[in-house]
Amino acid sequence: MKKTGSYFWGILFFFLCIFCFPAFADANTSAAVRSLDRAIRLLSLSKWDLASNEARTGASFDPRLADFSYVEALCLTAIGAARADILEQLELSLNPDLFWRRYNNNDAVRLTARLYAETCRYDEALALLDSITDMPTADADYIRIFSLYGAGRISEARDAAVFALDRWPFDCRFPRIVLQRENSTGEDASASELTALVLSRLHIWEKLDRELFLYAVRFEPDPKNRERYIRMYRGMGNSDLNNSAQRLLQLSCIIALENGTLTEKEAIDELFSYENDGIEISNLVALSSLTGSRENREYLASLLDNYSGILIDDTNNDGITDTFISYELGRPKQVVFDPDQDGYPDYTVNCDYGTPVEITLRNKEVLISYDLYPVIESVKNTPREYILNPGAFSWNPVSWTRIEELLPEITFYIFRLSEQHAFPGEEEIIQRSAFYLETEKASPDSELRVVLEKGMPVLSEFRETGMLVSWTSFANGMPVLTKEDRNNDGYFETTIIFNRDGSISSIQIDQNANRINEYEEFYYPDGSFSIHWDTDEDGTADIIWRKDALGREQTEWVHPSTGLPVVVTVENGIPVSVLSGSSYFPVVKDPKEHLWWLGNIPENSSDLSKKLIDFFNRSAASVVSITVKIDEKIVYAVSTGGFLYAEIF
Repeated sequence: MKKTGSYFWGILFFFLCIFCFPAFADANTSAAVRSLDRAIRLLSLSKWDLASNEARTGASFDPRLADFSYVEALCLTAIGAARADILEQLELSLNPDLFWRRYNNNDAVRLTARLYAETCRYDEALALLDSITDMPTADADYIRIFSLYGAGRISEARDAAVFALDRWPFDCRFPRIVLQRENSTGEDASASELTALVLSRLHIWEKLDRELFLYAVRFEPDPKNRERYIRMYRGMGNSDLNNSAQRLLQLSCIIALENGTLTEKEAIDELFSYENDGIEISNLVALSSLTGSRENREYLASLLDNYSGILIDDTNNDGITDTFISYELGRPKQVVFDPDQDGYPDYTVNCDYGTPVEITLRNKEVLISYDLYPVIESVKNTPREYILNPGAFSWNPVSWTRIEELLPEITFYIFRLSEQHAFPGEEEIIQRSAFYLETEKASPDSELRVVLEKGMPVLSEFRETGMLVSWTSFANGMPVLTKEDRNNDGYFETTIIFNRDGSISSIQIDQNANRINEYEEFYYPDGSFSIHWDTDEDGTADIIWRKDALGREQTEWVHPSTGLPVVVTVENGIPVSVLSGSSYFPVVKDPKEHLWWLGNIPENSSDLSKKLIDFFNRSAASVVSITVKIDEKIVYAVSTGGFLYAEIF
């Protein structure tokens, strides 16, 4: 009967595992899919925050769905988040261990490729595009052309553009990128053929994107058409499908001046109306070269001499601003460089009347302060701050550049990233430093100062709220001696002595400054160590606790009555024997308390044990042995190695 019952319950458990456990997994999957569908619906309603929250909720039910990270990426894209943040989510979604439920993997690949291209990772973008196996799309072709231009593969970019102009005749992105990029690639026969092809088809895009007429002005040979194009663009207002960006309005101002539809004074005033949002450097240079009258040149010079706005730059001409320079009274005040265009500045330069005084690196934890640029004074790399030897190291990741094309009457500077702008490694900074300071967020009032010589420590000091609490001397980069004031009374009672390899040799404590150590620890090469207590401060240890490399422990003390040494041996965490003189005695565990009796357990051990333990709990931590009278009995007790030993005299 018992066997039959066991068999029945075993079968029941088997079927529960088969049918119920998958049901739990299915329930999670169903909840995840419902969250995904809600997130997609919220995306369609442009409710980005709610869609993102729903995606995170769904991922908590089933993190195997790639769609959730993709939804997060779409939300971040919609709100204009930094490209680095969008890429983080996209790369999570492309994990081969995940699977897709509603979206297509190729959509995520295309968006990732676009962001790789926009962050100057052109080869990676092209490799991703080559991995797509579905039908060709205009998005993929556009990203390919963008990447080829960015990678300097101009001939391939032009061939791809010709092909795309025929394949996608109504997509305005293709004529736009051609006119944008060919403006800076230099003229040759293939470039002329390509731009002529675009000009011949401008009528196709007239009602779709009239901004193309602005880009086309530079390539149009007929002066009448050039004037017509610029008037069309500047007269269109903001009613078109593609509203004009400020950089295009600035460009239109320069082109209008070039073609005589604006006066010099009007162009100057119009361009400088964008100073708070950022004037593009190329437009400022063009304005200077086009301003001819003495009166207007003096006017322009006065504006630049007192300029307190922003200049922006697109150094690789891909349509993405990567440099921002803030001015105050005609001198750079702050410069921000984002060379990889991922939305997080790699270098932020703070200036004092045009001279760099601080540079913050990308992670915002590295701050370089200058004495007189480019000589570094200090480098803060949280939690450390290195103070360099005077004049020991120079680093110039940015350089002043005078805009030669501007008015010769004034000196107006911008900043450019140097070709070699990578920050040196921390080891090189250490080699040039006089000392470093180190603080912790958890203890902001504490500070460690380490004095260096040729990159190696020679002395360290640790302070709390300004008070010196410990110091260490070094030799050949290794600690030799440490002194500590653990109770903040001004006396360094603790001494730590080190071996040549930096390991601890001994620790000594002299609490009352009488040059006799009440407490000592010794560490030996074989891995064993010992602790010595001199409770009566006669220079000889009263209690010694030892532990060898195998974990065996011994506690030794002098018997207060016989004067013989007493040695208790502990193996595997349990006291096993007591040697007094040449005789062995048992050591017995108290039946109720964590206490061991030498010899026999007394009759009233329960009361004695509690009173002994209470005494040690109330005593100072330095008390390791006592002789005390309890219930007319003289008891000697030793506390060491985590054990409390007691003996009745």
